[in-house]
Amino acid sequence: MASGIEEKIYERKELLKRAYSISQLFEIGKWLKIPYFDKFLCGWDMNEDEASMEIASRITDDVLKQIFQHHKPRYWAIFMGKHYMLNKGKLSLEGSRSLIVDGIRRIKSKHGTLGISLLKAIVENDGMIDSSEIRRIAHSTKADDILSDLIKLGILNQSYSDGKYREWSIAREALPVIEIEIKGKPKEVQTTRGVSVPFNEEKQRIDLLLEEKLLIDKMDRELEAYVHDLLANRLEKTIRFGKTFNISVLSAYLRDLFGSVLYFDSLLSITQQYGLANVEIIHEGGKTGKRTGWSLALFGDPGTGKSFATRDMILGKPSAKIPAHGIPGRNRYCGGMTPARFIRIGQAYAGRTFNFIVPEFNDFFKYKGMVEPLKIAMEQGEIKYELHREVIGP
Repeated sequence: MASGIEEKIYERKELLKRAYSISQLFEIGKWLKIPYFDKFLCGWDMNEDEASMEIASRITDDVLKQIFQHHKPRYWAIFMGKHYMLNKGKLSLEGSRSLIVDGIRRIKSKHGTLGISLLKAIVENDGMIDSSEIRRIAHSTKADDILSDLIKLGILNQSYSDGKYREWSIAREALPVIEIEIKGKPKEVQTTRGVSVPFNEEKQRIDLLLEEKLLIDKMDRELEAYVHDLLANRLEKTIRFGKTFNISVLSAYLRDLFGSVLYFDSLLSITQQYGLANVEIIHEGGKTGKRTGWSLALFGDPGTGKSFATRDMILGKPSAKIPAHGIPGRNRYCGGMTPARFIRIGQAYAGRTFNFIVPEFNDFFKYKGMVEPLKIAMEQGEIKYELHREVIGP
């Protein structure tokens, strides 16, 4: 009995993390008058796991329903657990098992072994599949019918669509239930709270866009925490600094650190941060049509300081006692990322303003189909679905 209760609490915790940002969790905790939240002035100081567990362990399902009625969850969040379901902001306390079992039965009855094979392929691909992979498994017309039925039955979600290219995914917490129905019982591991949950040791189930959106939430919290601390503790000092700061002061500061030759790359990197405002440039004759947002590319032989001038100066390097000089929470480091992943995660940043630090950017141009889309991206144009062809990267 205790194990079943702990399992439900753990799932409730994961549901809250999926549905709400940490600042919303803080509001919910204060609304519920849970003592844990009295220790903090704002949500940015909390641990997200601890905060969600404090709420999950102290509420009933009735209170959970009240939370979702009073606090709007993320509209894009989907959760399909054993005890709870969330889709398009609507919470269900019935869980997903009966929906999944009935859905698989219908798919098998209508589409036979082909339907189950397609569903099995999605599960074995970490719950994700795209249109190019679909074509390798089944005839496009039959596959479209099966996918359409899986979506209608609530088992599958179309996570991306642009022209002919599409992607589908299954909520990761639903994968063990589906796997049991089509393959048998998977292995189990112990969570940190002693709750047994199904787990596939060979594959990590990751929805890249969901993962990136969660990272963006984290970066937003980082910036908000920095601004909150500045307003509370250093506002007057910052204003005085801003009144005396200019490009000459910055240049002198960097010359003192790196000398009259090496300082310039770091100056360009830090100056680029001001381009993130991305506002229109205006001269006395009117608007020019250009904007301050711009891209900086450093070229040179290995060891000439490119990474230092970009990554280390902007993000900081504690081991070398180099503080971060970039805007907190607005620099996405993309080291080791393939071109295909770089393009894929770009969708999560639509309408947002961020700085991307890409150490292997020059290598990206060596992949098929990358030159034109990168040019469009740097010109702040709209990138079409052709960029999502998986042949461009390893």
